[in-house]
Order: sequence, then structure tokens, then C-alpha cells
Amino acid sequence: MAAAASTEGPGWIRVFQFGVAIAYPFAVHGVLRSTRSSLILWLLGAALFVSLFGHLLRPRRSAIGMLSSAAACIAFAAALLGEAGLLVYAPVAANLVFAATFGASLLGEISVAESFARASEPLLGPEQRRYCRRVTAVWALLFLTNAVVITSLAQLAELGWWTLYTGVLAHVLTALLALAELAIRVRRYGWPSAPGVRRWIEWRNRASDVV
Repeated sequence: MAAAASTEGPGWIRVFQFGVAIAYPFAVHGVLRSTRSSLILWLLGAALFVSLFGHLLRPRRSAIGMLSSAAACIAFAAALLGEAGLLVYAPVAANLVFAATFGASLLGEISVAESFARASEPLLGPEQRRYCRRVTAVWALLFLTNAVVITSLAQLAELGWWTLYTGVLAHVLTALLALAELAIRVRRYGWPSAPGVRRWIEWRNRASDVV
């Protein structure tokens, strides 16, 4: 157990990275609304840098870590250039990366959803594999939609609407889609077996990779 933990890095890094990802839209709102935007911008960049450092400590690169790395680069570039408005486009880049990753997997033998499914059920039938490909396509469409909506709000709407969608509604939509997919999967195939659930938990503890 200790060896496994050491290869994945301290657990606080995951918690910190997740917190930074959730808080990012609200931090950007504070940067763009505050009279001390430069100070907050540098603090945001420092927080993202810590997340980037934690990402580099891990032999397996998590999605949150990679996105934190990209956001850190954007934050520091914005600070150096004095262009805090660049920060609103980091979630756009993140969603485009997810959309491209999920979509590109459909061109290969194993889709992203199938790679997750195989962690709990290694032997999937043809119908189950087709279902996984449809699920992957739906997720890719959601990420692409997020990118379009966030870009539109950044350019055409008040900052508050951008913050509301990016910081709240996008996460709600993601959770609703995940719950809907789970309900459909359980109705079709039943709950995963107990050994399958254990394998899935072990796989998540080892990798926690989305892309």
C-alpha cells in the first residue's frame, strides 16, 4: 500500500487539483472584477503552479493535472502580458481537449468509455462495445457543446453568466449525464459484480486518468 501511494504521489495533491479546477471560474471572476486584479492573478497562477508541480510528481498523468498545467501557463501568460481576459478561455481549451480525446478514441479499436468499462468487466460483448462507443460520442458532444457555450458567453454575455455556466451549470450537466448514463446502464446490464466494482476502484486508485 505504501509503495502504491508513493508512486501516485500524496493524496492531498489530488484534492488540491480538484479544488483548483472547481474554484477556477470563481477565481477568474474575482480577478476580472477586483481592483487588485494583478495580485489575485499572481495568486491564482501560484495555486495552479502547485497543481502543476503535483501533476509532474505523478508517473501517470491525470486529466485534472494536465488541465491545471494548461491553466497555469495561461494564468502566468495573462499576468505577464497584463491580459487577465485570457483566463476565460482556459475552460474552452479544456473542453476541446476532452472532446478531441473522446472523439479520437472512436476512430480506434477501444473507445474511452470502453476503457473504463473494461476496468470492471474485462470481457465485453459486441453489443456492450457498441453501447460504450455511443456513450463516448455523447460525452464528446457534451464537451464540444460546453466549449461553444463558454466561448459565446465569454464574448457576448456579462461575466456573471460565464461564471455561472462554467462554475455551476457545466458541472450540473456533467453530473446529470453521468447519472442518466448510469441509470440506463444498470437497466440494460444490471449492477456491476462486486469483484468488478473492486477492480474498478483499484484501477481508479492506480490511474485516475480520464484522458
